[in-house]
Amino acid sequence: MKGILRSSLSLFLLTFLVLPTFAQQLISGMVTDLDDRPVPNVLVTEEGTKNSTYTNLEGRFKLRFSSDKNKLNFNHPDYNLVRVPIDSQLLIQVFMAPTVLGNTYSLAGRAGYTDLLVKNPNKRLENMPYLLGEADVNRQLQMMAGVEHGSEGFSNLIVRGGNVDENLYLYNDIPIYNYNHLFGISSLFHTNGIGNVKLHKGTVSSKYGGRLSSVIELESPTSSEFSGLSGEIDISPLSMGVYIRSIKKNESYFTLSARRSWMDLLLPIEVRQNDLNANFSDVQLNYGKILKNGDQWELSLMRSHDFYLYSLESVPDSGSLQRARYNINFEWGNLAGGLRYRQIINKRTVAVHAVQFSSFGNALVQKEEILNSSININNPISTFTNKSGIREYILKTDWQYFRSNSEELIYGSHLNVKTYRPGFVRRQSSDYPNLDDVDETLGQKAFSPSFELAVYGEYSKHLSATAEISLGFRGVGYAYKDLINFYPEPRIHYSKILDERSVFKVAYSRHHQFTRLLNVGGTGNPQNFWVPATESIRPQSSDLIEASYERKLGKIYSLSSSAYFKRLN
Repeated sequence: MKGILRSSLSLFLLTFLVLPTFAQQLISGMVTDLDDRPVPNVLVTEEGTKNSTYTNLEGRFKLRFSSDKNKLNFNHPDYNLVRVPIDSQLLIQVFMAPTVLGNTYSLAGRAGYTDLLVKNPNKRLENMPYLLGEADVNRQLQMMAGVEHGSEGFSNLIVRGGNVDENLYLYNDIPIYNYNHLFGISSLFHTNGIGNVKLHKGTVSSKYGGRLSSVIELESPTSSEFSGLSGEIDISPLSMGVYIRSIKKNESYFTLSARRSWMDLLLPIEVRQNDLNANFSDVQLNYGKILKNGDQWELSLMRSHDFYLYSLESVPDSGSLQRARYNINFEWGNLAGGLRYRQIINKRTVAVHAVQFSSFGNALVQKEEILNSSININNPISTFTNKSGIREYILKTDWQYFRSNSEELIYGSHLNVKTYRPGFVRRQSSDYPNLDDVDETLGQKAFSPSFELAVYGEYSKHLSATAEISLGFRGVGYAYKDLINFYPEPRIHYSKILDERSVFKVAYSRHHQFTRLLNVGGTGNPQNFWVPATESIRPQSSDLIEASYERKLGKIYSLSSSAYFKRLN
């Protein structure tokens, strides 16, 4: 019996993985419009055959074809038809121009998904209202359906009734734990350094996990209409910044964005160091290189910092020489980086490997010093220090397997090691008359680790020219001290194109969240600290069922509506 089962399994794998490759060759490519934006849902067919496929959200496609003597047709109802000879090409770039009456809004993507490059290019940052002379990506997202700001005037993000900590905020695939300056008034990302923003509200691919409400992806520019070096210097009432970009098409790309507030520089140095200061800064760097064999590597770094200082002196009482100086120093910031390598395993398989790091920390220091004391030679000093933070170390491998013109499989594994310091308090005092010196520590000084190991797989298939289904599963093993458990997360998505101008989508997904943000002040307060799920405070979970309908209206308008049921546990 075991021999029969083994033979049957081998035959199945042979049929599933090998037989589709016989007697056909594979061609891949990318379809964009004249502004170099991806065009999804383009029907790619080989003339004279039944071979056909569709471009994905990135405009990419793979097609098995029968003969390199034939031509490929690129067909989309809102773009002009393009015919390209195959010849001996195995990688092609195709540009499509919209028709005169075409509506270029894309019906692609999952229920609850939108982005600012493909689906909503009219809502790009340069088209948005400015805050103090600067476009703000978080305020732009607040204008999307289902997204709120929480507190008026702040750039926090609350998606579909969730909390601020339920959004997985990614910069070039690296998680960012605090994405605001000025206590939540401004985003920490330079607008020129953002090429696209993607928002997944609830239903997401099995590739993503760890949050209950949304996934927000910020991507640096990797392409441009023209190759070469360019730059920009800007100044606003809020900050001054520099942006440098160098892009060589199909070779490499480099972007550097840096900002700093400038009004504090108007104060004398002595004042900034001892009495009053408030400033913020951020830097984002991204560099990528495409190798001769088609592989690609990318390095991303980002840092942000906020610093606030305030001090005052008390007026001495009549007949007393004693004065007291009170000093409050508050600072916080992010530090993140990652290295990704995109590897072409073979014509059907592509893998992306990544090692990443992300951290956030804050420190509040309050100090009192008694000056001009006639009691003691040394000035009595007391200091109160409060620190908290989180660090995350990530290893990823994501694979994409092209089985046939209508079938695709993605799978991979992620290891996330998060270390927490929820609160560390140190109280010191010295040289007070008739009192012993004090130096005591409360809370957790060392970082304690948690472990998340996730494996996932998702199978997508075009059931017909108008219907597509995705079946996915993500399993997460979580460990923190005495809590060790496995958490399954099934995902399913189905879309049906009703006609050339409308689509219906329905989806179900389950999510778990193993870290949460505890508020010690208002929403967006950088003193709020991250804590892990424990044996007594179990991981949060949610089940989401969603149905959506999208329709193109006229030439430039679109309608998108969603109904969903969300259960939190």
